[in-house]
Amino acid sequence: MTVINERLALVESYLRILRSLKSKITNVDGFAKNPIHRGAVERYLHLAVEALIDVGFRICSLIGLEKPDRYRDIAHILAEAEILSENNAKLLELWIGLRNLLVHAYAKINPAKIYEALKSINELQNIAYEIKNNVNKRKIDPPSQTLDIKKLVHTVRTVLEKHPYINFAYVFGSYATGKIGWKRDVDVAIHVNREISWKEHVSLIHEIEDAVKKPVDLIILNEAPPILAYEIISKGKPILTRNNQLKTEVEVKIMHEYLDLKIKLKTYYKKLFRKQNL
Repeated sequence: MTVINERLALVESYLRILRSLKSKITNVDGFAKNPIHRGAVERYLHLAVEALIDVGFRICSLIGLEKPDRYRDIAHILAEAEILSENNAKLLELWIGLRNLLVHAYAKINPAKIYEALKSINELQNIAYEIKNNVNKRKIDPPSQTLDIKKLVHTVRTVLEKHPYINFAYVFGSYATGKIGWKRDVDVAIHVNREISWKEHVSLIHEIEDAVKKPVDLIILNEAPPILAYEIISKGKPILTRNNQLKTEVEVKIMHEYLDLKIKLKTYYKKLFRKQNL
């Protein structure tokens, strides 16, 4: 699935949930007295509009439109780019206003207004449909990067496998989470069985960069400070393991060092705050 259509599929999933809730809510009084229904409706209305805003931001980035100064500006920008009709742009602007109320004035919203919004969710469906239709017609939606990430990881692994001094390796950061921009660096961490020179370090960076055609940050896990090392092993993805027992021992050691440091830092900051409050 392509990038924008992935987000529009999210909108559709939220609207399905809202339609299901709508079928169970018969009147505004019952809605106001049911905190579960009210909370669910508010949450999924927020998510649906948020996803449409995200789609708008991505369209702006992909085809070089002006960047919005306010959330509501995205509606006008999409109208000027003929992604949305004037009518749907005005409706999207109103829905973005509701989103702002849900985020910033949660306790003050009259349940009747939320109930009214629930009855109007077909407007969101029409907005999403028009965006999808125009995006597909103009072919401005790039392919999803899921397959690209798998290919990239395979390419990095192939490079690392050539070097016997590497015990195990991770990809971490944006390429591990899948939340990547179009020009993000590739973050790689390696654990080595001997000290490598700065020339070897730089040469390996260049070798990976030449293979993946992207900038690379290469961390030597043996030398990484505890917080960074913990980030790598906890959120990164192992892509090469030559010695699983050693990998386990190193990860256990890093976890101990990180948790010990965390306790010390917590104690330090408590003392520091006490001194500042004196």
